[in-house]
Amino acid sequence: MTPAAPPPPPRPSGPGPAPVPGPGSAGPARRTSRAVVAGILALVLTAAVVVLLAGPLRDATAERDAYRAAPPCPATSTSNASDASDASDAECMREWPAVVAGTERVTRGRTTHRLLTYTIAGRTHQVRMTGTGPVFDAVARGDRVGVVYWRGEPRTVVFGDLRQDTRAAPTRGPAAVLSIALFLAVLAAAFGWGAYWLAFRSHRSPALSPAQIAVPLGASVILAVFAAIVPQLTESVPVVLASVAAGAVVIGVPSALLVRARTRRGTDSVTVRPRRPRGERCVPVSVRGAVPYSLFGYDHLVIGPDGPVAVSTDPTGRIARWPVPPTLEYLRTRPPYRTDPGPPPRSTDRVVECRDGAVPVLLVADRADVPWIVGSLLRGARPGR
Repeated sequence: MTPAAPPPPPRPSGPGPAPVPGPGSAGPARRTSRAVVAGILALVLTAAVVVLLAGPLRDATAERDAYRAAPPCPATSTSNASDASDASDAECMREWPAVVAGTERVTRGRTTHRLLTYTIAGRTHQVRMTGTGPVFDAVARGDRVGVVYWRGEPRTVVFGDLRQDTRAAPTRGPAAVLSIALFLAVLAAAFGWGAYWLAFRSHRSPALSPAQIAVPLGASVILAVFAAIVPQLTESVPVVLASVAAGAVVIGVPSALLVRARTRRGTDSVTVRPRRPRGERCVPVSVRGAVPYSLFGYDHLVIGPDGPVAVSTDPTGRIARWPVPPTLEYLRTRPPYRTDPGPPPRSTDRVVECRDGAVPVLLVADRADVPWIVGSLLRGARPGR
């Protein structure tokens, strides 16, 4: 036997139910605040890009060029091999003979550090190598190698005809800085577009996450990742910029066509394949509307093959039930709107528009549960599990 429904919580306005307060009247203010936030983020990211290009990128490029142009040290520049870092603290490069004392792989989180330990004139040093590399995989304890020092730091390890840079080598510095700058530049453009659309074009769509924002943002993330990878493949700045521009065309054109197609549909209704439950099923739902069963804390809907049965505070739907009348009718399913009453929904939520007599009712639920709700409301859907 179904337990008796508890009395509803007190309402703020007489015997009838009060509508759930929502942000409908504050839509323009909310759009303005979002536009301001997006604009500030765009400006901050743009400033970060300018700083990276004007400072770290310039310095990293100058250091790389100086390293590549550094001449070998003359034989008379130093005679003390006991401390290679002190003896080689100059603009020239010197290769010191060393003996491998061991190799070690150290994993920290998802990163693996490859450490090479060597001795020069009886003193032990350890250096972190870049990537897997030919030298690290080829050497073993006791092998003789050459360690190239520049400005007091070990930059390269030589083993026969094999060479491998250490983490101190400045050869990849400009690529790393340029990757970060391009990544941030693409995101700055995306936030700039979002700020513009929210400020001047958002009246065209009431959706909480309209296609004009969601699709460009997704495309921008893909383009930003691509822009960050390209500098790691080539050192030519013109090639990098041309590749990123080509990527913007390849990614941007389909995204623009998708936005155009979705905005020209004339409706934002979501196609749902109804699934009618064979027995009672309890799903999380937020009921919003001026109806008696729109109660605070009753955030679960018990549905059956013949329609919704009750709302409940119990996730299993077995107790604390408040009946839902059979007059509740299904209209359509759509994305959440900015003007919908109640708290902001999650990104995976959908809104099931219904009507109870002449009163509009919204059922906000996860998109995975919507087919069951719609199937129960339609009552003629094919039974599911």
